[in-house]
Amino acid sequence: MKNKFTLAICLFFIMNTSIFAQSYELTMKNFVQVSECQFEYDIYLKNNGATSWAYETSQTAITSNAAIKNGGDFQNAYLVLDNTNSGLPLNQQLQASNFFNSALNGISTGSPIISTGNNVLILAPNDQILLSHFIVKLRNATNTSFSNFASAVTTFAFKTANTKVNRCPYTVVSGNIGLKSGSAVLIATKTLTVDPSCNARKMASHYMNVAGNTSNVSNWNNAVGATGVGYNTLPSATSCAIIGVAGATMDANLTVANLNIKSTSTLAINPGVQLSVDSILYNDNVSPSALTLLSDASGTASLKNSTVGVTATIQRYIPLWTATAGYHLLSSPVSGQAINPNFVSTPATSYDFYLYNPAATTNVWENYKAGNFFNTNGSTNNFVVGKGYLASYATSGTHNFAGTMNVADVTPSVTATTGFNLIGNPYACAIQGNIATWKTGMSNAVYVLDGATNTYKDWNGVTGTFNGEIPAMQGFFVQSTAAASSITIKASAKKHSSNAFLKTTLDNHLQLNVQSPNNTSDATIIYFKDENSNDVDNYDAMLMPAANPSNTQIYSYINSDKYSIDALAAYSAPIYVNVGFEPKVDGNFTITAGDIQSFNAASSIILQDLKTNTTQDLRSNPTYTFTASTVDNVNRFKVLFDLSVVGINNVNAVANTIYSFENSIYIKTTEKVKSVSVFNMLGQEVENIQQPTSNVLTINQTSGYYTVRVITEANVYSQKVYIK
Repeated sequence: MKNKFTLAICLFFIMNTSIFAQSYELTMKNFVQVSECQFEYDIYLKNNGATSWAYETSQTAITSNAAIKNGGDFQNAYLVLDNTNSGLPLNQQLQASNFFNSALNGISTGSPIISTGNNVLILAPNDQILLSHFIVKLRNATNTSFSNFASAVTTFAFKTANTKVNRCPYTVVSGNIGLKSGSAVLIATKTLTVDPSCNARKMASHYMNVAGNTSNVSNWNNAVGATGVGYNTLPSATSCAIIGVAGATMDANLTVANLNIKSTSTLAINPGVQLSVDSILYNDNVSPSALTLLSDASGTASLKNSTVGVTATIQRYIPLWTATAGYHLLSSPVSGQAINPNFVSTPATSYDFYLYNPAATTNVWENYKAGNFFNTNGSTNNFVVGKGYLASYATSGTHNFAGTMNVADVTPSVTATTGFNLIGNPYACAIQGNIATWKTGMSNAVYVLDGATNTYKDWNGVTGTFNGEIPAMQGFFVQSTAAASSITIKASAKKHSSNAFLKTTLDNHLQLNVQSPNNTSDATIIYFKDENSNDVDNYDAMLMPAANPSNTQIYSYINSDKYSIDALAAYSAPIYVNVGFEPKVDGNFTITAGDIQSFNAASSIILQDLKTNTTQDLRSNPTYTFTASTVDNVNRFKVLFDLSVVGINNVNAVANTIYSFENSIYIKTTEKVKSVSVFNMLGQEVENIQQPTSNVLTINQTSGYYTVRVITEANVYSQKVYIK
């Protein structure tokens, strides 16, 4: 028995009501499937007239009114529209709302394939575009006596007579196709012509989870029986993956050109797995449950794509709150996500959900449970795209974002003219937070909250206490420095997280790490680079107070303000940095200097403890242990950089042995110092120190010139210095 399989494309116009002036048909008849096979052809649209022609897509449709059955021998046959290289903009391409699927008896009746919007494309005379690339695949025929692919007819209809349709001859990509009888194959009727310059593209197309195949992507390369041999090939970055059944899961990283989730199918991406769709993500199944990014305590799935209008469910696992940890900054990766009930719950004591209001005069954190949350949130109970929120929960659990994924640039509202704004990563994958080109009137720094310690990590685009990767659904702070401030989160910054800290390779970069007796820690960074200044600039990062009030903090002072990153200009003389310290508890602490090797080996980096009046050269001993109390003066330390490197030539010293800076005298020698004497310009000895324990001496004298004499076990050195 002979069956008929018909495809029809109808193009309507809404400018005015009229009857189509042109109609073209492409007929394929009597194909013989000798083995599993795939063939493809291109259809081009051309303006064959003397004037421009407006091609509208608002009513474009493809329908199927018959099914391939043929005795039940054709299994999982399908037709695909591949628009990867189409000449049409994305919103004008034919979008498949249902790929043809089957069980063992062939292709079932398909639903219309509709493009969206009232779109117009102007074709100048002789302009030609690729309308669509058709892929037809037949699979698993077991009885060649029924080897008959019934006729397929494609009809094109247009409003104007100034058009024609060019076709590429079909190309067999795999398997064998022959003729059942002497009938011609790919018969063109009316004015349908073969484009002489046409070279049909070959594109490997893959079915995921068809009958007999395993569910996990990592197993696609495994043969799973005779029907799967030669077909379970893992898609490549230039191929198309098709999700063909409900319950598909992905447990290995994958990059494909195109992905389609059929109308009755679902795909779940396991925690920690990364999927990249480089071209188009077709989402025939419009339910948010069709595509789910899973999350648990081990990690969260990541999806990098740019197709507009795709719906998904994106999970975010959040561990429970404890006395010292458990606050998390959130941002929605979808539009229209309601806060209630998935992110707030009953009873009210089981959660806290805050927004940050920098315009508030008292409490900048507004809880969903009280206050002005609704009005401050833009009079909506939904997540605002690009806005960050702070949440904590009494129990660990997974929370769902469901809706249309954000894929384009996002410009969040920033209201702090000279302060902090809480915004958020609006995508289903990480972004690299180098925001120098994203913003106006803002510092380069971004801050993320470490939920495990309730402390903030920072990154200024060059260095920081984390690698600058802002995870999916992660809120983060930015700092406004001018009244006219703005920022646009760039879709081009999307990436899959590397889950690794990027070790700095900067020269002259010091990180001071402090460890406290209550098992909290903190770090501050001081570094020197040409583009920095010694005044406040965009590379300096202000200190974000720890969310955990018992967390020890260390920072640099610039003027009277606290900074977690102090970016200084390339040095030309010794310089010191005031370092503040807040212990939060009494006890023994340890400061460890990191990246000491980034400085010239001849330089000295001296930590001065102003409370004990002791010093330590961090190059020779990078670990300093001390006792602190909560009542101590927070201006506890100085770090003196004697950067004896190329470019330093104005230090008050002889052979870099003795020099001064401010009211301190620095002695550089490898010899044991027995005594130090200081004489004023009248020759009077004003200081005498026997067996000094430090090579840094603070002199409490009036400003002026003094002579310093150092007696070591081997030599006597003298040098005139200036004391401020």
